[in-house]
Amino acid sequence: MPGVCLGMQLLFRGSEEGDIPGLGWIDGDVVRFQLDPADRSVRVPHMGWNYVAPEDGPALLAGFEQLPRFYFAHSKHVRCDRPEDVAG
Repeated sequence: MPGVCLGMQLLFRGSEEGDIPGLGWIDGDVVRFQLDPADRSVRVPHMGWNYVAPEDGPALLAGFEQLPRFYFAHSKHVRCDRPEDVAG
């Protein structure tokens, strides 16, 4: 799930944003989006409503009749070490 706020950053090992480590409860790191500058269809910071496709397994996004939409306002995303830690 590409959306990252301060609370989300704290759950991981750390962020490219600084030297202070996170709590490390989830194995992964918070990194800035690396976009093609020629592609003007995507901007950083990203702001707006997006659909999130649930991954198989996690109950966090279970039970939606259609793809859930969430509002995002971010410039970073999470790079998880383990695929089973990704919810959507």
